[in-house]
Order: sequence, then structure tokens, then C-alpha cells
Amino acid sequence: MNAMTAENIHSEKVTQDALLLAGENDEFQKPVLLEKQREALTNARSISTRFFTEEEQADQHCQMGNLGLALDVMGRWLKEVDNAEK
Repeated sequence: MNAMTAENIHSEKVTQDALLLAGENDEFQKPVLLEKQREALTNARSISTRFFTEEEQADQHCQMGNLGLALDVMGRWLKEVDNAEK
């Protein structure tokens, strides 16, 4: 976990589409980090973001409490990206 720094993650090397997910009450990865990561992905083809809420029961780390919703969001995003490439 200590190795997760801007100096060694190399977000600038990401050139594909990216989906960033965050829970509004995540204590492990604070929601503000989503915007910092978005800014760091300077060469990504596209960047989509999704904040999960307490109302959705997916506001914690890795959307614990509603993994089905998180998987649904990821699946729909994959289909959208695939359709956009065609």
C-alpha cells in the first residue's frame, strides 16, 4: 500500500479507456482520490467516473454492500466502450 504513489503508479502510461469508481464514504480510498486519479490519467483515451452512494448501499470501499450494482455498472461501461470502438 505504501508503494501507491504518483512516482511509481505511472498513470500517464494508461492509454486505454478507464473507469474510476468510488464510494462516497470510503475510508480506505477517500473520494477525493478519484478526481486526483482522473487528473493523473493524462493519456487515457476516455475516462468515466462513478460515485456510489449510501442510499445505493455501495458507498464503502470496493462497493461492499452492493457488489451487484458495482458489477452492473462495470458491465454496462464495458458494453458502451465496446460499442464506441465499432
